[in-house]
Amino acid sequence: MDGKQPGEAGLAPHQAVSIDPGDLEIGHTQIGSGGFGRVMLGKHRGVAVAVKLLPLAGSAADKARLENEVKILARVSATCAYACRLYGVCTKDSNLAIVMKLYKGNLRAHIENQPDGRVPAERAVILAQDLLRGLAELHGNLIVVADLKPDNVLISDVDMPLFCDFCISKAVTTTIGRYLVTRAEGTPNYMSPEQFATDEDSPEFLTPASDMWGFAATMLHVLSGAPPWGGKPPHVIIMKVGMQKQAPQLPPGLPPPLEALLVDCFKPRPEDRPTAVDALRRVGAMIESGQHLSSGGAHPASPPPAPVPAPAPSTPPVSSSSDHRAPSHDKSRLPKPSSPLPTPQHGDKRVPPPKVLSYVQLSPSYEAFGDAKDGPLGPGKYGIVLYDVGSPEDNPRQLLVLALTEELVPRARWWYARGALQAVPEAAVPEALRLRPWRSADGRRGVPVCPGNARMGMLVQRGCHWRNDTDRNGLDGELGVLVGSIEEGMVWRVHWANGSRANYCTGKYSLFELAHVQVHERAGSPVFDGDGSLPGAAVMRGWGWCRGGEDGAPFAVGSLEPCDKEGCVNVRWEGQGTSNCDAHARHISYDLSHAVRPGEPVTVFTARKGLKVVRGPAWNACDVDGGGKVDGGSGGSGVGELLEPAWVTGDKTGIVWRVRWGSSRQEPCHRVCADGGRSELQHPQYGTDGVLQLGTPVRLASGGAGARGAAGGPLCAVRGDWSRSLGVVVGAEAGSRAKSKVTVMALRDQRTWAYDRSALEPLPGHLAKQLTLGVVLNRDGRAAFPGLRGGPGGDTGRDSGDVFYCGARMGQCRCGSCDGVCGPDAGCPCHACLELTGLRVGPRRAGAAGGPPALQPLHVNALLKAERAAARQMAAEGVK
Repeated sequence: MDGKQPGEAGLAPHQAVSIDPGDLEIGHTQIGSGGFGRVMLGKHRGVAVAVKLLPLAGSAADKARLENEVKILARVSATCAYACRLYGVCTKDSNLAIVMKLYKGNLRAHIENQPDGRVPAERAVILAQDLLRGLAELHGNLIVVADLKPDNVLISDVDMPLFCDFCISKAVTTTIGRYLVTRAEGTPNYMSPEQFATDEDSPEFLTPASDMWGFAATMLHVLSGAPPWGGKPPHVIIMKVGMQKQAPQLPPGLPPPLEALLVDCFKPRPEDRPTAVDALRRVGAMIESGQHLSSGGAHPASPPPAPVPAPAPSTPPVSSSSDHRAPSHDKSRLPKPSSPLPTPQHGDKRVPPPKVLSYVQLSPSYEAFGDAKDGPLGPGKYGIVLYDVGSPEDNPRQLLVLALTEELVPRARWWYARGALQAVPEAAVPEALRLRPWRSADGRRGVPVCPGNARMGMLVQRGCHWRNDTDRNGLDGELGVLVGSIEEGMVWRVHWANGSRANYCTGKYSLFELAHVQVHERAGSPVFDGDGSLPGAAVMRGWGWCRGGEDGAPFAVGSLEPCDKEGCVNVRWEGQGTSNCDAHARHISYDLSHAVRPGEPVTVFTARKGLKVVRGPAWNACDVDGGGKVDGGSGGSGVGELLEPAWVTGDKTGIVWRVRWGSSRQEPCHRVCADGGRSELQHPQYGTDGVLQLGTPVRLASGGAGARGAAGGPLCAVRGDWSRSLGVVVGAEAGSRAKSKVTVMALRDQRTWAYDRSALEPLPGHLAKQLTLGVVLNRDGRAAFPGLRGGPGGDTGRDSGDVFYCGARMGQCRCGSCDGVCGPDAGCPCHACLELTGLRVGPRRAGAAGGPPALQPLHVNALLKAERAAARQMAAEGVK
């Protein structure tokens, strides 16, 4: 190990970036102070910046605090949307200079600049919502602010609050469910009772609940224009709060829900205070109901704004969601859920008119309606309506229909006039052609709809946070279609199969009311061009599949490859070659769904409630998963379960999830993104049932050295030298925990040995990388190692000893002569391992045939080059 303290283990990926001192100019204007340093106005390459100067001289404790502040600021700046941005650090004039983005001021100045010297309650609630979002994000990253006050909250150019000055915060491991902070300094007016503890013989524990007291104290300052306790001297505050556990007096006339929240945050016992996530939901409900607009007494119901109209393009194909953005509303309030509209009445009730998500056939008079005869629905053929534009005055061709067939249909989607179609009952449609969403046995829904994975025309169902019990839409498995978005995709309008339309939160107020429709247990949300997926990401046929047997078998898993045609993606199917599929959001053309594949990152396209996960490529949460313990306290090291989505990331491309790890009571939050390389979680290559996949890193379990036949194997249980104890599964993909034999290749010398499954403990790739220099972590989070010298490197054209492999079955052979496994000795590396080699797959033209796609050079940073060299050296020494 590298000698880091447990609380610092997750900081390595976010070390501060060094900058050239010659590029930094420090002025003479002091703009603030924090912790034990001054904040000066400066310039970095001509751009105005804030420079925090921390003296390098001092005691060992001062230097430790200094190093701690830089590490935490770097980590928070890299991972949290509500923290000030760090540009880099350097040594300047005997000071450590921390160069940060320059903001227009702090929250104290913002309050003082208000006309009455305080923020009105209706605007203060909106500010509280942003503060709670930031606290929820920080607490999810195991960070306690501990000195939350208006001076330590900066205000961005768009009036968003940002946390700064983390010199008394500490990124921590957990001890009995509590967050250890080494020094409990703070400002008395804003400090919680536990922060006044004076027993130096016992450690001082602070939790996120301490920040909730600081949040309430900060809100008192915001609402009243003065700090809590006014001008009382510190010793009086210490007596009232630290000894008598009193809370400051609330200003009169507050909205009752806000007053109740502040009272709860000021409760003397930390465990009685709400969490940031709970408080965020309470504030969201307050805003939604309009109760933040009134103070004291009765609260008249606020009239709902006019419903957002559904988009109505004049000519097909349907344009993108950005072209059909609904009229914007005041962002401080979300429209109330629209009441379900009645189903339209029609004169001829014997034949119901076609509507969205109804099964259809051509009507007897279809030839009288434009080019209906040229569409994919011939006589006797069935289709399903995917989108309904609206009235015929706007567009005579109103209905987008998907032809239902098991054969390859070149133009399976077609715009028809309503009169060219007639609805048919589901019972009349052959069973094999019906839309059959997959549903879990316990009723869990699919992937939550969010800004990063939602586009026009996607099928949805009820999600995990349904906020209006009177809204009957989506009951009993009823489906809907996304038809328009507002608030940058944080709210979507749905056209339900019953004909009604309503708006739903898809991340706003940390609510996720909708879920994508799954077609298979391992399926995720639909694939669309430009969704941020990395080459090699797993996909399978989706609910819009109309390409016959191109994938080889129903719901076979393929891998994305680059394509240079807009609205299309290339997919490599194992043993079937490459096909070109539609992924066109503007045309509402989705052939594919994202898919879960062992060893790949969890993304916004695959994350759903109940999914099993392990630490992934961007993990930075120490050993909160239990992964550092043998078997993680259960049947698999560090296996967790997704509980519920907590909030959307600041860039709108990801979701932060609450996760329960093993039998632990801890439920920290972890980020998943569209770009899997930025996700903190991974789909495990092993499960709690003992099943192991190819490429799973393993080590000898506790007592494993004494298992039958293990003594002669290459894995050794040597404490302090984990490289001799680590291997990778190369000869078994499944087996019971107690009886199966698993073939393992030792990473140190590449010897193979058959072990009893019970002798082995599986590991996440991220943990294997921590334990030995013999592996490199690929961008998917799998542990990769050099191949054997002297073999072919597949399509790389290099010796296999110069190629890295993860040993997993990825089905990504491009040369046509591999077995679909990434190594472990030779052959084509998977996409993620190919990038370790300094290459990537270039785009293949849509429909192009012939040999393998061309490879392109890829830049490899200096740190990765050093890790590759160390792994090759260890492999060479082991073979000798």
